[in-house]
Amino acid sequence: MYKEFGISDELINLEKECEKELEPIFKEIDKNCLKATSKVLKAFQDNKVSRN
Repeated sequence: MYKEFGISDELINLEKECEKELEPIFKEIDKNCLKATSKVLKAFQDNKVSRN
């Protein structure tokens, strides 16, 4: 797909390197999002919040 847009192999490789380098940061963000979402869902349950 990248080739269709004229994106060079060099840029594709740089993107892959950056993504690999940033992977631990992305995982930490995902972990924090899951923790926050779980806290909100628990608060809803504890307070018997429903859509009915």
